[in-house]
Amino acid sequence: MSAGLKVARDGAVLTLTIDRQDRRNALDTATYAALTEQISLASADLSVSAVILTGAGEHFTAGNDLRDFQAERGAGDSAGLTFLRALTTAEVPVIAAVEGYAIGIGVTLLQHCDFVHIGEGATLRMPFVALGLCPEGASSLLMPRLA
Repeated sequence: MSAGLKVARDGAVLTLTIDRQDRRNALDTATYAALTEQISLASADLSVSAVILTGAGEHFTAGNDLRDFQAERGAGDSAGLTFLRALTTAEVPVIAAVEGYAIGIGVTLLQHCDFVHIGEGATLRMPFVALGLCPEGASSLLMPRLA
């Protein structure tokens, strides 16, 4: 599949691999849309028992692609928020496999997965305050509860 996402199926397990290695797997609008579509399809497919979410190469995701922030966006929810809603309402367990960097929404989305495996040497960072942004996806509520 294009749009920065590789989709693979092995029996009842669907693996979604964020594949934008040139941008450290940063999430852009097209990748968010592809992730949202695949999670929604997996939720409706009774033959899918689990979804594994991972990143290609050395990193899980560097978070939002800052190039997308420079583009004008229409009214309504952002692609990132739409993806988080699909993730939180998924009817199938979502497992995250994290290596390398998980930054910003890359950490936020982990709080909405059913199981998270973080590899040794992985770096998780939530730079919202330093960037003057409000944390998304209820992460300011969820992180203290999970910690």
